[in-house]
Amino acid sequence: MSDVFYPELGENDAWKVNTAVNAAKADGSYLSSSECPYDAETIAILKDLIGSEEAVASSDISELTEASIDDINLEDEVVGLLLGLKKFKEELQNSDKTEMNSYYRLTVPLIEKLVVLKERASGINEVNAFTQAVLTVMEDELSPDQATTIISRLKGVIGEKA
Repeated sequence: MSDVFYPELGENDAWKVNTAVNAAKADGSYLSSSECPYDAETIAILKDLIGSEEAVASSDISELTEASIDDINLEDEVVGLLLGLKKFKEELQNSDKTEMNSYYRLTVPLIEKLVVLKERASGINEVNAFTQAVLTVMEDELSPDQATTIISRLKGVIGEKA
């Protein structure tokens, strides 16, 4: 016999905790509001349940800048999302049939969208590589005046972003 203690948690208890956690995730002031009926210990436990996810999400968002967004490899991000879905599926293996059905119902269209995003990201990466190759050739083969002339003409064709 194991020495591990499992406190009794009824179905309603798990539902209540899940509801409170989801509400706190959706509204950052949920647990700090003056209307919050929970005692300090319960609030601390709920924050602990949310804490790691919240800390990662807030630090990720606060660290993003326009420059860092340009540095994100979209193909790698899509692959990471697909791996996350696979890991989540493995966690659901012991779950009930309803959760597995919901997983498959939601995952199929999501994977389709991720495949489209991966294809777009791949195209963006190819365009960036081509642009860098063209700029390198221009630097190596053209005089500064010739390069400026070509860039000015391209701005008219592809817009002011060049």
